[in-house]
Amino acid sequence: MLRLGPYIWSPQIEPFLSYFTYRLYVDSASPEAFMTSQYTGFKFGLKGSTPLSPDGEWGIGGEFAMALNPSLRETPKTSGSDAKNNVVQFGVFGTKKLGERLKLLMGLDFEMYSSNFTGSGTRADSSSSASQKYTTLSGGVNYLF
Repeated sequence: MLRLGPYIWSPQIEPFLSYFTYRLYVDSASPEAFMTSQYTGFKFGLKGSTPLSPDGEWGIGGEFAMALNPSLRETPKTSGSDAKNNVVQFGVFGTKKLGERLKLLMGLDFEMYSSNFTGSGTRADSSSSASQKYTTLSGGVNYLF
C-alpha cells in the first residue's frame, strides 16, 4: 500500500494481484439453455481512497480489477470448442468517520464475466456468447486494529 500522507486515513493507493474462482451452478434443464460455468485465474487491479475533508470526516474510494487470461470450464456440456473469456470488476465506496479507528462504509460494486465461443461444443445448440453481470450494494464498518 502506498500511503500519500502521514495520517492512517490519508489518501492511499494499493495495487493487488490475487487468484479467483467464480462458479455459477445450474441444475439440469431441458432444453440445455444454460450450463454450469466456472471461471478461474489471476486478477490484478488497483484500489484507492481519499478523505474529502481535512478532518477525514467523509471519504471516497474505488477499485478496479481485470483477470489475466481467465479460464472457463463448462459442465456437463460445452457451448463451443474454444472460448475467449473476460472478467472485469469495479466499484466505488464512501466512508464516514465514526471514531479514530472506526469508519462506516457503503459501497456499490459491479462484476461482469463474459465469454465468446468459437467452434462447435457438445451442446445440441451451440452458443456464440455468454455473460453474467452482477451489481452489489453493501455496507459495513471498518475497524483499524
